[in-house]
Amino acid sequence: MTKREFLKSELLKKIEERISEYGFKLNRQLSEFNRKTKAGWHKFQILFILKPDSWEVEPAIFIRINQVEDIFHRTSGFEPKYQKGTHTIGLSLNAYVGEMGKYKYILTEESQIDKLASFYLSAFDEHVLPFFREYDDMNVMEKIINADPYDPKFTGSIFKGSKGLILAKLTGRDNYDELVKRYTRYYEELSNGFYLASFKALVEDMENTLSYL
Repeated sequence: MTKREFLKSELLKKIEERISEYGFKLNRQLSEFNRKTKAGWHKFQILFILKPDSWEVEPAIFIRINQVEDIFHRTSGFEPKYQKGTHTIGLSLNAYVGEMGKYKYILTEESQIDKLASFYLSAFDEHVLPFFREYDDMNVMEKIINADPYDPKFTGSIFKGSKGLILAKLTGRDNYDELVKRYTRYYEELSNGFYLASFKALVEDMENTLSYL
Protein backbone atom coordinates (compact mmCIF):
# COMPACT_ATOMS: atom_id res chain seq x y z
CA MET A 1 0.00 0.00 0.00
CA THR A 2 1.38 3.40 -0.94
CA LYS A 3 1.58 6.20 1.59
CA ARG A 4 -1.19 8.04 -0.22
CA GLU A 5 -3.49 5.00 -0.12
CA PHE A 6 -2.67 4.50 3.56
CA LEU A 7 -3.74 8.07 4.34
CA LYS A 8 -7.01 7.56 2.51
CA SER A 9 -7.72 4.24 4.20
CA GLU A 10 -6.96 5.53 7.69
CA LEU A 11 -9.17 8.60 7.32
CA LEU A 12 -12.10 6.49 6.14
CA LYS A 13 -11.56 4.03 9.00
CA LYS A 14 -11.58 6.80 11.60
CA ILE A 15 -14.83 8.21 10.24
CA GLU A 16 -16.41 4.77 9.93
CA GLU A 17 -15.75 3.99 13.58
CA ARG A 18 -18.33 6.53 14.63
CA ILE A 19 -20.87 7.05 11.88
CA SER A 20 -21.54 3.31 11.71
CA GLU A 21 -23.55 3.98 14.87
CA TYR A 22 -26.11 5.73 12.63
CA GLY A 23 -26.46 2.79 10.26
CA PHE A 24 -23.94 3.92 7.64
CA LYS A 25 -21.82 1.30 5.92
CA LEU A 26 -18.53 2.08 4.22
CA ASN A 27 -18.00 1.35 0.55
CA ARG A 28 -14.23 1.60 0.62
CA GLN A 29 -13.82 1.45 -3.15
CA LEU A 30 -16.01 4.53 -3.64
CA SER A 31 -14.98 6.28 -0.39
CA GLU A 32 -18.60 6.67 0.66
CA PHE A 33 -20.84 5.82 3.58
CA ASN A 34 -24.35 4.61 2.71
CA ARG A 35 -27.51 4.13 4.74
CA LYS A 36 -30.65 2.58 3.31
CA THR A 37 -33.98 4.28 4.00
CA LYS A 38 -37.57 3.27 3.33
CA ALA A 39 -37.64 5.52 0.28
CA GLY A 40 -34.07 5.08 -0.99
CA TRP A 41 -30.74 5.93 0.63
CA HIS A 42 -28.52 8.55 2.25
CA LYS A 43 -24.87 8.95 1.26
CA PHE A 44 -21.95 10.75 2.89
CA GLN A 45 -19.03 10.68 0.48
CA ILE A 46 -15.44 11.75 0.97
CA LEU A 47 -14.05 12.93 -2.34
CA PHE A 48 -10.33 12.29 -2.74
CA ILE A 49 -8.80 14.30 -5.58
CA LEU A 50 -5.32 13.17 -6.54
CA LYS A 51 -2.53 15.73 -6.21
CA PRO A 52 1.21 15.22 -6.90
CA ASP A 53 2.15 14.38 -3.30
CA SER A 54 -1.17 14.51 -1.48
CA TRP A 55 -4.95 14.28 -1.57
CA GLU A 56 -7.35 17.17 -1.85
CA VAL A 57 -10.23 16.01 0.35
CA GLU A 58 -13.82 17.27 0.39
CA PRO A 59 -17.09 15.76 1.71
CA ALA A 60 -20.35 15.60 -0.23
CA ILE A 61 -23.90 14.61 0.75
CA PHE A 62 -26.66 12.92 -1.25
CA ILE A 63 -30.23 11.64 -0.90
CA ARG A 64 -31.99 9.24 -3.24
CA ILE A 65 -35.74 8.65 -3.50
CA ASN A 66 -36.23 5.49 -5.54
CA GLN A 67 -39.62 6.50 -6.92
CA VAL A 68 -38.17 9.67 -8.42
CA GLU A 69 -35.14 7.92 -9.86
CA ASP A 70 -37.19 5.06 -11.33
CA ILE A 71 -39.29 7.57 -13.27
CA PHE A 72 -36.21 9.53 -14.32
CA HIS A 73 -34.45 6.47 -15.71
CA ARG A 74 -37.33 5.46 -17.95
CA THR A 75 -36.03 8.09 -20.37
CA SER A 76 -32.55 8.97 -19.00
CA GLY A 77 -30.51 6.78 -21.33
CA PHE A 78 -28.30 5.67 -18.41
CA GLU A 79 -27.02 2.11 -18.63
CA PRO A 80 -28.86 -0.16 -16.14
CA LYS A 81 -25.70 -0.76 -14.09
CA TYR A 82 -25.53 2.96 -13.25
CA GLN A 83 -29.19 3.60 -12.52
CA LYS A 84 -29.19 2.45 -8.89
CA GLY A 85 -26.37 4.86 -8.05
CA THR A 86 -28.00 8.15 -9.00
CA HIS A 87 -29.15 10.60 -6.36
CA THR A 88 -32.20 12.85 -6.29
CA ILE A 89 -30.47 15.73 -4.56
CA GLY A 90 -26.85 16.18 -3.58
CA LEU A 91 -24.01 18.65 -3.32
CA SER A 92 -20.65 19.23 -1.68
CA LEU A 93 -20.72 20.08 2.00
CA ASN A 94 -19.01 23.36 1.18
CA ALA A 95 -21.78 24.31 -1.24
CA TYR A 96 -24.45 23.33 1.27
CA VAL A 97 -23.10 25.47 4.10
CA GLY A 98 -22.15 28.28 1.73
CA GLU A 99 -18.47 28.42 2.67
CA MET A 100 -16.66 27.08 -0.36
CA GLY A 101 -13.26 26.50 1.22
CA LYS A 102 -14.18 25.48 4.74
CA TYR A 103 -14.32 21.71 4.30
CA LYS A 104 -11.70 21.31 1.57
CA TYR A 105 -8.47 20.00 2.98
CA ILE A 106 -5.03 18.97 1.69
CA LEU A 107 -4.00 15.65 3.27
CA THR A 108 -0.27 14.90 3.11
CA GLU A 109 0.79 13.33 6.42
CA GLU A 110 -0.45 10.70 8.86
CA SER A 111 -0.26 13.26 11.67
CA GLN A 112 -3.20 15.12 10.06
CA ILE A 113 -5.63 12.21 10.11
CA ASP A 114 -7.03 12.44 13.65
CA LYS A 115 -7.59 16.18 13.38
CA LEU A 116 -9.23 15.90 9.97
CA ALA A 117 -11.45 12.99 11.01
CA SER A 118 -12.58 14.95 14.07
CA PHE A 119 -13.26 17.99 11.91
CA TYR A 120 -15.40 16.02 9.46
CA LEU A 121 -17.24 14.16 12.22
CA SER A 122 -18.14 17.50 13.82
CA ALA A 123 -19.47 18.62 10.44
CA PHE A 124 -21.38 15.35 10.18
CA ASP A 125 -23.16 16.10 13.46
CA GLU A 126 -23.70 19.78 12.74
CA HIS A 127 -24.71 19.68 9.07
CA VAL A 128 -24.96 16.22 7.51
CA LEU A 129 -27.40 14.49 9.85
CA PRO A 130 -29.69 17.57 9.88
CA PHE A 131 -29.52 17.64 6.07
CA PHE A 132 -30.79 14.07 5.90
CA ARG A 133 -33.52 14.76 8.42
CA GLU A 134 -34.73 17.95 6.76
CA TYR A 135 -34.58 17.10 3.06
CA ASP A 136 -35.51 13.41 2.87
CA ASP A 137 -39.09 14.24 1.96
CA MET A 138 -40.53 14.69 -1.53
CA ASN A 139 -42.55 17.76 -0.60
CA VAL A 140 -39.49 19.47 0.88
CA MET A 141 -37.34 18.51 -2.10
CA GLU A 142 -39.94 19.81 -4.52
CA LYS A 143 -40.03 23.18 -2.82
CA ILE A 144 -36.26 23.71 -2.68
CA ILE A 145 -35.65 22.58 -6.26
CA ASN A 146 -38.53 24.46 -7.85
CA ALA A 147 -38.39 27.63 -5.74
CA ASP A 148 -36.06 29.13 -8.35
CA PRO A 149 -36.09 27.27 -11.69
CA TYR A 150 -32.64 28.63 -12.51
CA ASP A 151 -30.86 27.69 -9.26
CA PRO A 152 -29.17 24.27 -9.69
CA LYS A 153 -27.63 24.11 -6.20
CA PHE A 154 -29.22 20.85 -5.06
CA THR A 155 -29.25 18.96 -8.38
CA GLY A 156 -26.63 20.32 -10.73
CA SER A 157 -27.65 22.12 -13.90
CA ILE A 158 -28.23 19.06 -16.11
CA PHE A 159 -30.77 17.36 -13.83
CA LYS A 160 -32.40 20.48 -12.40
CA GLY A 161 -35.56 20.47 -14.51
CA SER A 162 -35.97 16.70 -14.76
CA LYS A 163 -35.85 16.05 -11.02
CA GLY A 164 -37.84 19.19 -10.27
CA LEU A 165 -40.60 18.25 -12.66
CA ILE A 166 -40.86 14.65 -11.43
CA LEU A 167 -41.18 15.88 -7.85
CA ALA A 168 -43.75 18.47 -8.90
CA LYS A 169 -45.83 15.75 -10.55
CA LEU A 170 -45.60 13.35 -7.64
CA THR A 171 -46.48 16.00 -5.05
CA GLY A 172 -49.35 17.51 -7.05
CA ARG A 173 -47.92 20.99 -7.60
CA ASP A 174 -50.71 23.34 -8.70
CA ASN A 175 -48.83 25.12 -11.48
CA TYR A 176 -47.28 21.98 -12.98
CA ASP A 177 -48.08 23.02 -16.56
CA GLU A 178 -46.39 26.38 -16.05
CA LEU A 179 -43.36 24.57 -14.63
CA VAL A 180 -43.15 22.46 -17.78
CA LYS A 181 -42.96 25.65 -19.83
CA ARG A 182 -40.33 27.18 -17.53
CA TYR A 183 -38.11 24.13 -17.69
CA THR A 184 -38.58 23.80 -21.43
CA ARG A 185 -37.13 27.31 -21.74
CA TYR A 186 -34.40 26.34 -19.28
CA TYR A 187 -33.32 23.38 -21.41
CA GLU A 188 -33.56 25.38 -24.60
CA GLU A 189 -30.90 27.68 -23.15
CA LEU A 190 -28.75 25.05 -21.40
CA SER A 191 -25.82 23.88 -23.55
CA ASN A 192 -27.54 25.13 -26.72
CA GLY A 193 -30.47 22.78 -26.20
CA PHE A 194 -28.39 19.59 -25.92
CA TYR A 195 -30.60 18.14 -23.15
CA LEU A 196 -33.94 19.37 -24.47
CA ALA A 197 -34.94 16.19 -26.31
CA SER A 198 -34.34 14.07 -23.22
CA PHE A 199 -36.41 16.45 -21.11
CA LYS A 200 -39.28 16.38 -23.60
CA ALA A 201 -39.19 12.58 -23.59
CA LEU A 202 -39.54 12.65 -19.79
CA VAL A 203 -42.50 15.06 -19.98
CA GLU A 204 -44.24 12.83 -22.52
CA ASP A 205 -43.54 9.71 -20.48
CA MET A 206 -45.09 11.24 -17.36
CA GLU A 207 -48.11 12.42 -19.32
CA ASN A 208 -48.67 8.86 -20.50
CA THR A 209 -47.96 7.02 -17.27
CA LEU A 210 -48.75 9.49 -14.45
CA SER A 211 -51.85 11.18 -15.87
CA TYR A 212 -53.84 10.03 -12.83
CA LEU A 213 -51.84 12.35 -10.55
